[in-house]
Amino acid sequence: MKDLEQFTIPPGQLAILITEETIKVPTDLLAFISIKASIKFKGLVNVSGFHVDPGFNGKLKFSVYNAGSEGLVLERGQPAFSIWFATFDRPTDLAYNGVHNHQARITPADVMYLQGDVASPAHLLEKIKSLETSFTEKLATSKNETDTKIEAMALKCGLISWGLRLIGALIIVGLAKIIWNLSILEL
Repeated sequence: MKDLEQFTIPPGQLAILITEETIKVPTDLLAFISIKASIKFKGLVNVSGFHVDPGFNGKLKFSVYNAGSEGLVLERGQPAFSIWFATFDRPTDLAYNGVHNHQARITPADVMYLQGDVASPAHLLEKIKSLETSFTEKLATSKNETDTKIEAMALKCGLISWGLRLIGALIIVGLAKIIWNLSILEL
């Protein structure tokens, strides 16, 4: 990134930030870190931890989450985190000597951790709206299909009813003819 380059952390997404500064925490100190309030109030949450171990030496990486409803725009070099130190009464024998010592950049492995869908509230809301739209469309289609089937059945029932009336009338006419013919024969 170039100086003053801006980037956006979309709502509901994770990002990894790294400090410009390299720090070295002496073994008789513990460092605490916090996001500045002006950024925190916009929804940025530090999800990577809140302290730096005694003996750590390197740039600090922060895994952050945008819990806000809007994209959060940050700028390279922008003060975003505070750090303060607590003094021990003596140096610790358990100085940090882990894999993050002397880290200087965001690695491809760091970026790999961020891949995939994040079940954020914003992502879930988008999914709910999509399902709602899909359900409404399918319901409307189903209603139209059902209405069409009901109309077709009503037409068939009407034709059957008309046919039955015609058959009934023909039967009555036929019976009347038979009765008429029988009455003529008796005379």
